[in-house]
Amino acid sequence: MSLRHLSSILVLFLFLAASGNGQAQQETAPAEAPAASEEAGTSDEAAKESGDALDRVLARGTLIVATELATPPWNFKDTKTGKATGFVVEMMQMFAKELGVGLEIRDSDWKDVIPALTDGSADMLPWISRTVPRSVEFMFSDPYVNLPAQVLVRKGEFTSLLQLNKSDAVVGAKTGSIWEKVARRQLPKAKVRTAATGARNIAALQSRKIDAYVNDKVQIVAATEADPTGLEIIPEPIAMDSLAVAVRHDSPKLRHAFNVFLDLAKLDGRFAALHKKWLGFAWRRAIQY
Repeated sequence: MSLRHLSSILVLFLFLAASGNGQAQQETAPAEAPAASEEAGTSDEAAKESGDALDRVLARGTLIVATELATPPWNFKDTKTGKATGFVVEMMQMFAKELGVGLEIRDSDWKDVIPALTDGSADMLPWISRTVPRSVEFMFSDPYVNLPAQVLVRKGEFTSLLQLNKSDAVVGAKTGSIWEKVARRQLPKAKVRTAATGARNIAALQSRKIDAYVNDKVQIVAATEADPTGLEIIPEPIAMDSLAVAVRHDSPKLRHAFNVFLDLAKLDGRFAALHKKWLGFAWRRAIQY
């Protein structure tokens, strides 16, 4: 074979080798694509593992709230249907509908309500009094109701907080509520005894096991309406209450979503209708435009 022919063969070999390498790169280039596909495929899991409860609510399709369904007119079970109802229940149903998700209400005694939020088994607490110590544990929404707290007593026995603040008086409050602390602070000479529910406190008052019961005005008024001949309210408030929704500190998006819902519900009249239906008096903005 001549040198000329050998050179031609070598050139042809090099050309084919170069073409083969180019094809290999072209075939292997898309190998990185599955990584992007895998990332897209795990987006739902990422949402579920997100720190903000709103992402988990939307991924799950259900808003989970924890409360005590024994506190009319806020949260309670209808005696005829057994279904949850009340001011707060209807408000949360509205909010869940706005989010496009279902609503699950987990019912328990009050002492177990706050742990349900802090341990992650609930997304929010829909009915809780705002306090500075509690703000260390979780975040509050804007308040939806501000009202006084009152003291319930047997008719004709006490007419002022001063009369109640004595060593032989026993004041009742719900276990784990802020009213236990309020009673100890505002009535330091009296003894404070707690019970798991409002109903048990009222029964203790009626049976003379305690002399008074502290709670928000709405629940105290409801108790007097149920027993108008046996119970009455000390006229002066013992404290002011500010009710709001609570979420964990890692969930500012859920808090923001509720605040937007609340403001819009106040603007379009839904909140006013709810307020009138369950609390018995009209709601108005503090500032009228």
